[in-house]
Amino acid sequence: MSAMFVVMKMFCERQDTQDFWQESYTTCMDKLMRAKAAQHKLKKCVRKQKKAASKARRESDQAYEALGALYAQMEQVDQQRAAAQEARANDQAVLAGLREQLETARAEVSTARHQRDAVENRVATIRIERDRHRDMSNA
Repeated sequence: MSAMFVVMKMFCERQDTQDFWQESYTTCMDKLMRAKAAQHKLKKCVRKQKKAASKARRESDQAYEALGALYAQMEQVDQQRAAAQEARANDQAVLAGLREQLETARAEVSTARHQRDAVENRVATIRIERDRHRDMSNA
């Protein structure tokens, strides 16, 4: 509230304007000084509240920035997780293929062993028969 407004208000509140003019200069100045002090106090309070609001706005801006950074990190982690899951699925497919190849190789090795054993048995049988024929022809 301005000082002039206070003076006008005091003037309007008096029923008899002559009483107002008779009031002492010091009383009017005292009221004026009190009004200025109240105005100064209110302005100081407003500045304080503006500073608090500005600080709160900066803090909320910083919080939003931190939230945005966290959101970006979450997005990146989700992408990395998806890539890791895809790589794991590919690795499992490769592993399944290698297991099939291993089983096929084991089966081939087993078949080859049976064939080798059959050939060795046949060779042993032929040698025995050859040795019998030799013994019979030498005897």
